[in-house]
Amino acid sequence: MKQTINNIAPLWLSSRRPFIRQSSYTTYSTLLASHVLPSFGNLSPKRVDEAAVQEYVLREHGRGVGAKTIRDSVTVLRMVLSFAEKEKKQWTIHYPEEPSKPIPVLSVQDYKRLVSYTGAHPSARNLGILICLTGGLRIGEVCALQWADMDLRGGTIRISKTASRLYDPESGRSSLEVGMPKTASSVREIPLTGPVRRMIRQLSPGRRPEGYIVSGTDRPMDPRRYRRYFAVLLSTLGIPPMRFHGLRHSFATRCIESRCDCKTVSAILGHSSVTTTFDLYVHPDSSQKRRCVERMLDRVGKWALSNQ
Repeated sequence: MKQTINNIAPLWLSSRRPFIRQSSYTTYSTLLASHVLPSFGNLSPKRVDEAAVQEYVLREHGRGVGAKTIRDSVTVLRMVLSFAEKEKKQWTIHYPEEPSKPIPVLSVQDYKRLVSYTGAHPSARNLGILICLTGGLRIGEVCALQWADMDLRGGTIRISKTASRLYDPESGRSSLEVGMPKTASSVREIPLTGPVRRMIRQLSPGRRPEGYIVSGTDRPMDPRRYRRYFAVLLSTLGIPPMRFHGLRHSFATRCIESRCDCKTVSAILGHSSVTTTFDLYVHPDSSQKRRCVERMLDRVGKWALSNQ
């Protein structure tokens, strides 16, 4: 039988399954089915050269496929070819530049309003949002929090797992799973703030340690449902709509505004590098930029006067 990418890809995927998380397996399966195989499936590995991949990149970009999806698809293709040929492809592929889309963050006023409202209206779901506002958790991390993760005596929250809905391409179904966080550095402890501590004391009596906080049951809250609750809450408070992940960005931005050192903020967020914190999670607005320039001019002015 002729050896093609269609034949090799399932063998490669099966070989990787014991060593990767379910979420990674799902991602690889989806990229293969939706992008790699439709373009390269009928080709033998020897016919997949640098020119063919470069043509694929430009074609996908032309039909509106996102830059990250294109890069990830090529990465999966490389791994399949490496599996087939037992050697790593050394191509130089040029990807079209795509402007980054910053995630909106809460204004200072809306940030205070959301902290005040959730703190004054104790409920399991509001507690989760308050934890995200004051700790920068990802939505999967807060959905996976259990009462046993709350250490009132030590004043910390233990983050060691994440909840996510994963699609199984073999069955065609999705399921809610609790697994390891995004990276090793995502396993961390963050401080319990006063508002969170007070709400925990109100809500925790009678709760079993293994119960999930946000859902109030023995099963974690589905992140999709929590996003819908968050959207309704913003609308109720008259706050402009934003992604749930904007809470994490808002927390990081407010911390940097408050002159918290970036290494500490990075550790709270669970980043492996402070570069990630600065590049992705700090969003100075026009008033911050103005204050920054004014501080600089004020300092320069004082320096100039002292040297006259």
